[in-house]
Amino acid sequence: GRTHPIRRTQVLDAKTLKRAVGEVVMIVVGVLIALAASDWQQDRMERRAELDLLGELHRALSADLAALEEQYARYERVDRRVTTLLRIMDSGAPYADSLDAYFGTLYGIEFPRLNRAGYESLKSQGLDLVSDDALRSRIAAVYEQAYARIDDALDSERMVILDLLRPYVLVHFKDLRFNVSATPLDYAFVATDQKFVNLIDYRLQLVKQNHLRNFDEALPEIRALKNVLDDELGG
Repeated sequence: GRTHPIRRTQVLDAKTLKRAVGEVVMIVVGVLIALAASDWQQDRMERRAELDLLGELHRALSADLAALEEQYARYERVDRRVTTLLRIMDSGAPYADSLDAYFGTLYGIEFPRLNRAGYESLKSQGLDLVSDDALRSRIAAVYEQAYARIDDALDSERMVILDLLRPYVLVHFKDLRFNVSATPLDYAFVATDQKFVNLIDYRLQLVKQNHLRNFDEALPEIRALKNVLDDELGG
């Protein structure tokens, strides 16, 4: 009969241990659930911040793309009109009022204001905020490389128009309206002035070899990024 208390004590100790282990397991499970919930909430907040920045980037990129496509169309128009103007001047045809529009296109200047604010915000918070490696690389490539090609085209156009063409045009033309018209004071002179012909041809070659080429390389990359952002943001 003396063994019974010992067995009961052993049974109680086993039950106590089992209960203690169960409580520890419950505490561990509770902690793990709390950590998982915290991680989920953190991931959710980071994803929300990512989508907010991508949305800002998308809006800026969409506006830039529309402006750049308009600029590209203007370069194509300059290409056609300057080519025609050179042909008319070389033919020896007499002056006609319609030529003023061609001279206006030659001297016209427009520079779209590109919006890098979204990309700068993203860089300031860390590009790693973008969870998709491919998207992150594409964003950096567009803003660091494609936009640099655009800048090169715009800078070279600014140089040739403001530094080279403007001094000549201000002396030999009147009624200047950017991209609309410019009237030569002495058409017979400017049409045969080799300096002016060289300036026009230089402008034309820059449009063909620099501006259009850089835009041809940059625009597809910008469009592709916009399409990816469309998908990322749900259209």
